[in-house]
Amino acid sequence: MQMDEMNLLKENLVDVERAWRRNDTLAVYEAYRNLAVHFATTNKPKRSVSFYLKCLEMAASCDYYEGELRANLNLGLAYESMQDTQNAIQYHEAHMEMALSSENQMEASKAYSNLIRVYQRYADELEAQGEHEKSLEQLQLCLEAAQGLGNNLAEGVAQFRIGKCLQRMGRTKEVLERFTEYHSGCISLGDKVGEGKALCALAEAYKDIGRMDEAVKNLEAFLELAKSGDPKSHANACCSLGQIYYDQGKFEPSVTYFEKFFDLSRSLGDKHMLDVARINLGIARGKAKFREHLGVVNNNMHSLLQWKNVRLPFEQGSLKK
Repeated sequence: MQMDEMNLLKENLVDVERAWRRNDTLAVYEAYRNLAVHFATTNKPKRSVSFYLKCLEMAASCDYYEGELRANLNLGLAYESMQDTQNAIQYHEAHMEMALSSENQMEASKAYSNLIRVYQRYADELEAQGEHEKSLEQLQLCLEAAQGLGNNLAEGVAQFRIGKCLQRMGRTKEVLERFTEYHSGCISLGDKVGEGKALCALAEAYKDIGRMDEAVKNLEAFLELAKSGDPKSHANACCSLGQIYYDQGKFEPSVTYFEKFFDLSRSLGDKHMLDVARINLGIARGKAKFREHLGVVNNNMHSLLQWKNVRLPFEQGSLKK
């Protein structure tokens, strides 16, 4: 600890002692707050937390609303900086409850914004641990916070993430509902990027349940949207359509879209994308050619069998009499 910091600590602790002697709780609070702010701004969150906890205790003991409100907010932020998401949630929720109970809209907006962030982070942590149900609970809380804030964009993101979580859990009907809501929200906001993401998500969800026509329909809508937007999205749309036709054994349209994907990848100069396009196109062309040759063989099978049975020369797909 540097000398300046030592002096600051000493001065404020002396102030605390003097304030205690004269029973001045607010002065005790301010001395602790000075130390908490100092340690927060010097990137020492653990020490900051210890003094903010003392601030919270002092403010609560004398019904100092503003002090208690700020202490909860700052504790939430300090725990976030320490990657302690659960404690961050606890204090951000306390901040929100105080703001709502006093109808303090400005503080409520701050609290909702902070909660959206920490609920998302905790959902990610739980998802990484395979705790899908608990992750879903946090995402639902995130959605409620976004609705409380009136942030349509954050609400849409929460709907999308809930849909993805439900998809991993195999809850197909709910997945489609969430992605459809997200899609509608993006259209109303004029969010073209989000709309494209929603269409891709819907296509994937329909593909998962074997509704290929619906999957293709959504991918075609994504393609039309992408044509007037980001060239990379345009390329990805062509790739997705090529893949879904390939998966259905429809190799001719698959080749058509993979050719477009290849051309767009080359024009973008994206080496990785171009490598993927080259492989996909090669495989699809190979399958299409194989089917074409198989068709030739099948069409001449009757003549081949006749030739075998009568042992006569075979010429140009017909029998000599």
